[in-house]
Amino acid sequence: MTESSSSACALSAEATGRWRHADSRRTPVVSLLLPAGDDDRDLGARLSAALAQTMPAHEILVLDTSGDGRHFATFSVWSEQPAGPVLRYLPVPGARLREARRRGSRLAAGNIRVALSPGLAPTSTWLAQLVAQLRRRLSSASVGAAPAGALAVNGRRPCGAVS
Repeated sequence: MTESSSSACALSAEATGRWRHADSRRTPVVSLLLPAGDDDRDLGARLSAALAQTMPAHEILVLDTSGDGRHFATFSVWSEQPAGPVLRYLPVPGARLREARRRGSRLAAGNIRVALSPGLAPTSTWLAQLVAQLRRRLSSASVGAAPAGALAVNGRRPCGAVS
């Protein structure tokens, strides 16, 4: 697993639109989606990185696409943490990554939904930088215009694309 601020997430366009119509000066409510498939070996490290963010997420959803629910044990260990964001487990057996993200996004409580891709661990300031850039972008966007393309943090694209 590599630590990176590049290609670490996918940001929901639906979520950015909802936040744009809300008061962009308020602190956003962020839901982190962590898809985990049959070959995923780094869920524990991604959960650790997600919980170590300087701007904590409101909730973290583990999207288990494995056929046998193998990631529930890892989720259970982390869900016993006394403080921090709400941790939720969603089994989506056999779903492809995009479908798992879609299902998780529908159930997420946050008005911003960020999917953290397998194999990458973000730096501790990654989420705060992403939200700060989103705020700047939304405050400069004209009313009714959704932000286009991927967001960048430190000149790089931390999100593969706005989906």
